[in-house]
Amino acid sequence: DLVLCHNVLQYVADAPASLRGLSSLLAPGGLISLVSLNRLSSVYAAAFLRQDLRFALAEIDARTMHSTLFDTLLTIYSAQEACAMLEAAGCVVEQDYGLLCITSYWGDNERKRDPVIYAQLEQLELALTDKEPYKRLARYYQVIARKV
Repeated sequence: DLVLCHNVLQYVADAPASLRGLSSLLAPGGLISLVSLNRLSSVYAAAFLRQDLRFALAEIDARTMHSTLFDTLLTIYSAQEACAMLEAAGCVVEQDYGLLCITSYWGDNERKRDPVIYAQLEQLELALTDKEPYKRLARYYQVIARKV
């Protein structure tokens, strides 16, 4: 009835085949929730978090990135690309969201610990999560799709 594929897609060798496999596990009408690192966020992460403008320029058309956490190469997709793969796997996309539209880029982690600031960030995130164009540039995205 439900498949959660959260923070996995960027690690698999063949994303379309993996999504077809996950879709095949669903009953008709079943849901898949896909959360993944957003390819379109790489430029912002490089510019704002790494403060490396040359690297940000090189990231504009990047399809891969190095994960320092697991010391591996990731293949990254935009939400639109993930939606197309899910549709090709026999699903209908019901909604997509941006996750961490602002918080990931707002580098002042000390101020994020302040309950008032945290509440303001939360309010802003919730206001942007389903709004164009903000959701397209979020650090992560979530796609909810239903198997046909």
